[in-house]
Amino acid sequence: QPGGLGMLMPRETHDLSSGAIYYEYLGWDWMLHAAKLPYTRLDEAFVRAGKLPTLALRVLVLPGARAMDKDLAAEIGKWVAGGGTLVCSGMPASTDEHGHALTESPLSRVIGVQPDGVTTEAVADTPLTVTLPHGIFTGMFAASTGRRPEFEVLKPVTARVMSSYASGKPAITVNGYGKGKAVTM
Repeated sequence: QPGGLGMLMPRETHDLSSGAIYYEYLGWDWMLHAAKLPYTRLDEAFVRAGKLPTLALRVLVLPGARAMDKDLAAEIGKWVAGGGTLVCSGMPASTDEHGHALTESPLSRVIGVQPDGVTTEAVADTPLTVTLPHGIFTGMFAASTGRRPEFEVLKPVTARVMSSYASGKPAITVNGYGKGKAVTM
């Protein structure tokens, strides 16, 4: 339904990228605009200050938010526990704000999954796959790429599997957390 959507790209994720990290953000932006679903771009200082519950948001999207500090993750977790729906494309907060890999995401209890490798398979019974017929240009240098990009495999801890890859490995999960839920893909 229109309204009630927010999107947040943590500054840490943006800062730690040597390339165009905003592609996932732009992909979500394009999809939401194509579906005629307006959204609010959130400033993380606003979220970190505990003001996320003051907005009339029902859904918060984290597009490829790989790096995030624990304070921001804690505020997002509180919001989900209060009844919000979190949508994560990619494993959120898998590194700290300095780019160091974390053994466990500060959002792991919220999303109910852990990373479990990668696959190049399509999501079964859906058109959810991507092929790249040519090389890509990152803005810094030309790079060649395989025709089949890698996607993350999820390992449910408390989450329920909604969709799987062709081999049966989990691709999309949903986890209840407090009064809210988190969808990870």
